[in-house]
Amino acid sequence: MARRLFFLPGVGGNPNFWRPLGDLLPPDWDKTYFGWPGLGANPPDPAVNAYYDLVGLVEAKLGDEPVDMLAQSMGGAIGLTVALRHPENVRRLVLAVTAGGMDISAMGAADWRPDYRREFPQVADWVIDQRLDVSNQLHDIHHQTLLI
Repeated sequence: MARRLFFLPGVGGNPNFWRPLGDLLPPDWDKTYFGWPGLGANPPDPAVNAYYDLVGLVEAKLGDEPVDMLAQSMGGAIGLTVALRHPENVRRLVLAVTAGGMDISAMGAADWRPDYRREFPQVADWVIDQRLDVSNQLHDIHHQTLLI
């Protein structure tokens, strides 16, 4: 079977974020580009009301063959959550500019939420208010992982 790749965008939710990279990879690889309903310019989905609903969207596409996950920013937290919940279904992780579901405010990171709310005032409150925190589970990630 061809290599399977899942591309997870950040909070912008744009399924085309990773396409320039995907287009450079072999055409016979199976590529799935996720977009996040209700985030960025994507229309909302009444079934998506929490970050764990986004995790569920990824989990629903896992299938039986392991995937390589390429995730940007908030997508990294979703990718790590999926890898922790289904370690046998994730082969590798590529995490780009992500805090991976950790509170990094103590390290001087800027809070993106106020700017995001101004840019997308229609965004659901859960996007701003909820936090995925997998920091206490990172020791359980045994997948080959590339941090960019």
